[in-house]
Amino acid sequence: GQAEEMVAVGFSGISYTKNGGKSWKELSKEGFYTIRFLNDTVAYAAGKNRLARLIFR
Repeated sequence: GQAEEMVAVGFSGISYTKNGGKSWKELSKEGFYTIRFLNDTVAYAAGKNRLARLIFR
């Protein structure tokens, strides 16, 4: 099946959806270039001179 949970990362911030994109929750207004998941619940996002740890529960 199609993934319901997704994370969008870009210059306008980080957003997260649990329902395949029907509704989004904004996690950050700061722009980031990339995200890497350490495991199912922890991810690191990197941007210009910044690094953020995100925890998904």
